[in-house]
Amino acid sequence: MKERFTEIKNAIIKRKAELIQWTTPTISYFVIVVVTLIFSLNFSNRSVGTLVEKQFEGAASYYADSFYSAMLCLKEAAGPIVKHAQKDYKGDLTQLLPYLEALKTTAAISEVWVIGRDGEGFDSSGAAVSSAQQDYLDAVVDDDKRVVFMTYGPEEEEVIAYLYPFEDREFTFVSFYDPEQFLVDTSVFKLDVRTWYASINGDGEIMTLKAGNSRMSRTDNVIKHLSEAKIKNFDQKKMLDKMDKKETFLFLADTEYGQRYIVMAPAKINDWYFVLGIPIANYRMLQSRALGPIKLLTVLLPAMMIAFLGVVIRIIMKNDKVVGDQNEQLKVKADTDLLTGLNNKVATEYKIKEYIAQDGRQGMLFVIDIDNFKKINDTMGHAFGDEVLRSIGESLRVAFRSTDVVGRFGGDEFIVFLKNISTEELIQKEADKVYSIFNGYVVGTYTKYKVTASIGCSVFPRDAEDFEGLFKAADAGLYVAKRGGKNQLSFYNTDEKKEND
Repeated sequence: MKERFTEIKNAIIKRKAELIQWTTPTISYFVIVVVTLIFSLNFSNRSVGTLVEKQFEGAASYYADSFYSAMLCLKEAAGPIVKHAQKDYKGDLTQLLPYLEALKTTAAISEVWVIGRDGEGFDSSGAAVSSAQQDYLDAVVDDDKRVVFMTYGPEEEEVIAYLYPFEDREFTFVSFYDPEQFLVDTSVFKLDVRTWYASINGDGEIMTLKAGNSRMSRTDNVIKHLSEAKIKNFDQKKMLDKMDKKETFLFLADTEYGQRYIVMAPAKINDWYFVLGIPIANYRMLQSRALGPIKLLTVLLPAMMIAFLGVVIRIIMKNDKVVGDQNEQLKVKADTDLLTGLNNKVATEYKIKEYIAQDGRQGMLFVIDIDNFKKINDTMGHAFGDEVLRSIGESLRVAFRSTDVVGRFGGDEFIVFLKNISTEELIQKEADKVYSIFNGYVVGTYTKYKVTASIGCSVFPRDAEDFEGLFKAADAGLYVAKRGGKNQLSFYNTDEKKEND
């Protein structure tokens, strides 16, 4: 349990580090722009043109980082659920169906599959699927890639797929994202309204596109589009070579949509790139503006940069809060028993151990076992048995303080740990309270069924000073209750302790 919480904590630290890493190039870029403007007083027209080109490259890099960060946040949101599923996997893919629904809900996934080693599996609705339906799957896993742009389903909808393979490829989660989720906020840099913004894969296929007032279309292929353009001092081979090296670069092209600066920045995922198509008019306007009242710009621009940085910092703080809330929700889901909504076994044990280690005040541990639960399942059906467990879980939850620990320990066994029980009178009172919950307890709307329970109780630190000993003592009390005819509560006593010793 501690290791799992450490993993979550490390994930949060890592995410914050990634946010810092993302902002550092942006801040550096602004510093470079300000310093460059100061020294541009004696620059020539060509020097100012170079400055504008650097601005374009900085904008492309910023949007590429934004695209990468958006995908990283969704991937990180799904990570804890995937890790938990891997720990719980016992060889049966149907065990993982609840995690598919959790992934779909928590990580904003359009659809998610789980595929076994044999290529067969299920989607989030439980319907059978096969990797044979998607030729890409085996190739992607073999290449050890994790993200792919593809068409999906009978309507060949374009999606971005992320793969989470289990060790030794025993199973793989495949999550499908709508590319529209990764559209960037184009308002950050005030470029011409005819500028188009696109993310492409290595083949030039457009994954996301904001076309602005341009005629660019999702069906266009950027590499093919540029191969047909007239490019001064640049050719397609040089462009592909820079893409292979994952460099940020730009060039001026005469395309069928007009003369534009094409600015390309690597998206840090596979061989994907983020591309800007900026009209030449935008370049000339910025160049003219820089050559005009440049002294005034050297005063105003730093103030604008500071204001923009304030916006960036605010966005980062807002994103950090959103990510923190998501992690808190994931932690709660990881600690919760899916059927009853109580603490699961791992969380129950951890919280009790934490109290014992940090507080030390007297407490009570109840081990509650539903009498004849197998008979309930056999005669009334498993659905009714689940209803019994849910009903008892809710009754236990509302009966005690929010600071107490109430959990389902597995099967038909529940745990209740009451904190800060200071007197013998209070011990007896709380024991009577627990027992009274099952006095005349009836479950069922149409079919009524009387449910009883056998309960064992131990007291910390009187009966044991650690969780294992405390649970063993309460379990011994439970054994006495069952041996005495069930439907009763039994304390652990010193005679039993001597026998156990």
